[in-house]
Amino acid sequence: MRAAIQQEQEPHWRPVSQRPEIDQQPSRQFVLIDGESRHTGMRWSRKHWGIAYVRKPGSDDELQQYRRSDIEQILKDGDIDCGEVTHWMPATVPPFP
Repeated sequence: MRAAIQQEQEPHWRPVSQRPEIDQQPSRQFVLIDGESRHTGMRWSRKHWGIAYVRKPGSDDELQQYRRSDIEQILKDGDIDCGEVTHWMPATVPPFP
């Protein structure tokens, strides 16, 4: 039983379909982007992750409910031409010693 409780508390990737309401989400999240890149006339599948800040839909700097510049940087770092956020998890760190 204790192992099950501990496993539930450990961070894990969650599908974006399971995100809580925008005002119930942590403002900073790890996001996983699934996309593709085109090289030598072929499409290559890519996945890359990074940290992004949540934005309300319709905000000037919003892209897929995250800060546009964060998503664009993750796409660039992952060599992804087009992609979408598929998973997320809270970007928390342990307490400082």
